[in-house]
Amino acid sequence: MTFIFQPNDLTVTHGNDTITFLRKEYALLHYLYIHDGKSFSRDALLDAVWPLESPSDRTVDDHIYRLRKKLKPWEQYVSIETIKGYGYQLILHEHEENSPLAHDDEFKQIASQLYSKYHLYGQGEALEALVLNKAFGISLDEWLRFHKAFIKGDFQAILYDQELPFSEKALYVFHVAFIFCDDVQCQRLFRAFEQSLQNQLFSTRSIDEAQTLAAPHFAIWVGDLAKAEHYLTEADNNVSSVSHGFYPYLQLMHMFLSIAQKQPTKFEILMKKMAVFFAERPYQRELGLYYVIQGLFFITQEQVVTGRAAIHKGLQITKKTRFTSHLFLALRTALFFLEHYVEDRQTERELTRLWGELTDDMDLPLIAAHSEQIILEHIKP
Repeated sequence: MTFIFQPNDLTVTHGNDTITFLRKEYALLHYLYIHDGKSFSRDALLDAVWPLESPSDRTVDDHIYRLRKKLKPWEQYVSIETIKGYGYQLILHEHEENSPLAHDDEFKQIASQLYSKYHLYGQGEALEALVLNKAFGISLDEWLRFHKAFIKGDFQAILYDQELPFSEKALYVFHVAFIFCDDVQCQRLFRAFEQSLQNQLFSTRSIDEAQTLAAPHFAIWVGDLAKAEHYLTEADNNVSSVSHGFYPYLQLMHMFLSIAQKQPTKFEILMKKMAVFFAERPYQRELGLYYVIQGLFFITQEQVVTGRAAIHKGLQITKKTRFTSHLFLALRTALFFLEHYVEDRQTERELTRLWGELTDDMDLPLIAAHSEQIILEHIKP
């Protein structure tokens, strides 16, 4: 059976049993779990789980002790072993046989297409079932496992991973950093992002998304509307077909920019065009963000009740996709616009409350600082 980590409530589920952990207990267990069988020194674990902090020498040992007590009901499946004179390693005792389909190239292609289709339509629950149900015989490579962790909002996996090359995870680290940065940090991060594009730090898997979607979004977040328009113009030259996977998100960025630039006529044209698009292609992640953007626009046009209802509908759609990272992105973007471009204190207070519930057990300054630190370690002037 698979261990299912839920970062929002700091729980781990195995079969029908669920155990709740404290924040650092969860982080330590998750880090050991994603590197099962690998030995770590106490210093390495301190660096991974307590970055930018100065815990005592007994910190790791105390947390291991508490983890072992909590994991006692699962001792036949998992244990944390002491490596004498060195540190610790997590051992999984349950070994399932590989599916006979594991080496079938045709099946791998079908499975990849199915994964992509569920991802496109924002079917997070279906993706989870597809990957976790071993009867399907589907396994993910290292990059897709990392991608799935981002979808679930397991940002600790993004920041603590030491196996995947930075180029493969750079875009995700930037997303995490931008979600949690304050205005000053965001400005620094945007400069680092543009430098990363210039230095070609993104892998071939992520460079198109970085240039086409992330660049205008990040530019809007830092209030550089001229840069945002520049990046969108370049993106339009590369994404002309409505069948392109980037098309809907790109149009949503145009809608956000038109609100910031106070161009209601342009927004209404885009809104009608995208209503037709979503009627034919109900991509749930983008549809949720569409309603959020629509709601923000209605509020600027003094249709406050209609606007609030649209924002609520958009967030509900996004939540149902089980793409936790996109719920963070939708809320973060809405709050940014309510702070800078849309006047509605009641809605801002309500979304701030929702943000607080979503991030209740997260050390936001630490996440922001750690993600920025990881980025700057790889930026060369």
